[in-house]
Amino acid sequence: IVSASRLSSSSRFKLAAKSAMRLKASLMPISSSLAQSPPRSSPLAVALPPVGALAPWGGPAALDTTPTLATACAARCRFVLGFTLLELLVVIAIIAIASASATLALRDSSTTALEREAQRVAAILEAGRSQSRTTGLVVRWLPDAEGFTLASNGAPDDEKLQAWLTPGTSAQTTSSRSFVLLGPEPIIPAQSITLRLQERSVQISTDGLRPFRIENTAP
Repeated sequence: IVSASRLSSSSRFKLAAKSAMRLKASLMPISSSLAQSPPRSSPLAVALPPVGALAPWGGPAALDTTPTLATACAARCRFVLGFTLLELLVVIAIIAIASASATLALRDSSTTALEREAQRVAAILEAGRSQSRTTGLVVRWLPDAEGFTLASNGAPDDEKLQAWLTPGTSAQTTSSRSFVLLGPEPIIPAQSITLRLQERSVQISTDGLRPFRIENTAP
């Protein structure tokens, strides 16, 4: 009985060994085919090919969009160094205002003073002309070295001398008379006055019907 049981045990062991060898032999072709086949890539690797490689569908290669220090610095410098349209308009407006101020500051002071004096004299001549028509009296404009006077009937008794705004200003009538007749007739003779300051001169004239006006300015 013992020998029979030992035989049966050894037989079962041999049978199990043969079965294992057969299973190993049947699995060897499968393992070799798996070893020789290339590894399968994941769907993400197919959808996003490596940098510089063409995509499976023939499109351009995927670019590496990972931010680096160089790209961050370039983007920051672009925003810092750029100017907006509003900033450019403000700068242009400031330059225009500064240029206008410099032009006015560099303008000849004698020319400005002479023009201001001519406008003042023309306004006073028109006021004297209106006064002569209203009162019916003869009104004359009399210049001298210090200023001028509006005199009624040729006697400057109640009129005060009006000094020139700028010392050194002189006036001269272009006619043979040393005064300008302002009325009382509606139409007065054609007359003109030349104002001088340093090397500048300006002329105030009327044709007798129209008001006094500044005609020209000459050095």
